Amino acid sequence: MVSDELRQWEFVLFLGEKARNQIHSQPLEYYTDLLRSIREKSIIGLRKKNEDWLYEENAWDNGVTHNNY
Repeated sequence: MVSDELRQWEFVLFLGEKARNQIHSQPLEYYTDLLRSIREKSIIGLRKKNEDWLYEENAWDNGVTHNNY
């Protein structure tokens, strides 16, 4: 996560009173627009990948392996 994303999402990553206040203070359209924007970015990124990408194995920082599906 880049620093701009962290600033945008930090309150929900750690939850608590601050997150509750910020989540409840926005109209529904704020969230649907945000979801639409994130979905568009995801689709653009996925179009750049081929099917082999799904099966690539990687490891998290703690050593646990994972793939992209």
